[in-house]
Formats: sequence, C-alpha cells, structure tokens
Amino acid sequence: MPIVLYGLEVTDPKKSTYAMLNNLMNRAVYKMFNASDTNVIQEVGNFLGLYDIELFCEERRSKFLKKANVLSHTVLNTLVMQTF
Repeated sequence: MPIVLYGLEVTDPKKSTYAMLNNLMNRAVYKMFNASDTNVIQEVGNFLGLYDIELFCEERRSKFLKKANVLSHTVLNTLVMQTF
C-alpha cells in the first residue's frame, strides 16, 4: 500500500481512482480481520490512519508543499510550485 500512496503524491488522480483505492482498503481490512460489518471496517481504517485515501493524500501533498517552500534552490522551487 505505501508504494501506491507514494505514487499518488506525484500524480493528480481522479475521483474514481480515490473511490477504487478506498474500496481496495475496505476489501483488505475485510480479508485481514474477517469483518463484514461496514462500521467495523471503517473503525479499523480510522485506527490505521487510512480513513479516506483522498484526505490522506491531500494531507501528504500539503506537508510536501510546506517543506518545498523552504527550498532555497530557485529552479527546484519553481518546478515544485508549477506542479501543484
């Protein structure tokens, strides 16, 4: 899962991609914990910090941008700001 999430940081996925990944997480929790109740699956996802893949990716992207603003390299800083 971390590889997929790292890949999302450098792309601009569509809503359908986020929905597919949320479904993937729900299925993984279902298989690992044998939990068929949606409330249990959601609570496990919340506990793992993967409550919503889209929000998770936005938090990581904003954290990356905050760190990128500190960059003193002019060209690299310009490239990062044009990307997002």
